[in-house]
Amino acid sequence: MAEGFWGKLGKGLAKTREYLSSGLEAVFLDQPNINQETLDRLEELLIGSDLGMEVTDRLMIGLRASVERKEISNLASLKKS
Repeated sequence: MAEGFWGKLGKGLAKTREYLSSGLEAVFLDQPNINQETLDRLEELLIGSDLGMEVTDRLMIGLRASVERKEISNLASLKKS
């Protein structure tokens, strides 16, 4: 039986989730705290995960604001947000 829409969507989302998860770990492996280089790498990761530019821009605006307010400073605090 052919895989339906929801099955394909679920597989696609699982791949995106894995790509983001492993990508986040790789970004913070070299630099545990968030700085400009980390933000740039995160933005590249989001773009590469096929979220689209509008979603990526919104996420990055919110992330940069949270970093400036010192609400997020490392991977652990990013994962909690």
